[in-house]
Amino acid sequence: KDLSGEWGDLKDQARLRKDNLHDAHNQQRFNDNAKDLLLWASGVKRTLASAEMPHDIKSAEIMLKTHDEVLDDIKAHKEKIKSTRALGKDIVAKNPKATDVSDKVKKLEDEEKAIDDLWAARQKQLQDAYNLQIFNREADQIDAVTSSHEAFLDFDDMGSTVDDVDGLF
Repeated sequence: KDLSGEWGDLKDQARLRKDNLHDAHNQQRFNDNAKDLLLWASGVKRTLASAEMPHDIKSAEIMLKTHDEVLDDIKAHKEKIKSTRALGKDIVAKNPKATDVSDKVKKLEDEEKAIDDLWAARQKQLQDAYNLQIFNREADQIDAVTSSHEAFLDFDDMGSTVDDVDGLF
């Protein structure tokens, strides 16, 4: 072979090596991101699975605020989930034998859906508990008012003179 042919072969090998390194870098980046996201998802699911319920309006408000902060965290991770999932799908498209990558992509999708579902269920639970606390407060207020009226209505002395009756008003 001549020198230009050898040079072309060397350039082809370098390009192939560069492509392989790029693919390996993407694979490593995907694995790192997927590991981080799955670990994060596990923590968020533990937080959302809390059975703690508020016992008064103030604690209900605090729990709802904390729950909204969890939503902010979920939203902040959505873009990383989306890009990691897309990277995984690109890797699988280039190498269909990368079943571990497709499994992790599926796991990420499942975890994202589980988190969204858990967040919505916990939001409903906390909102219902908050509404119950509001209802209980209002019921207690109504009970207190009606108790004072009941005591007045139980008063049997209607007065024996016109002046006594006027005094009752």
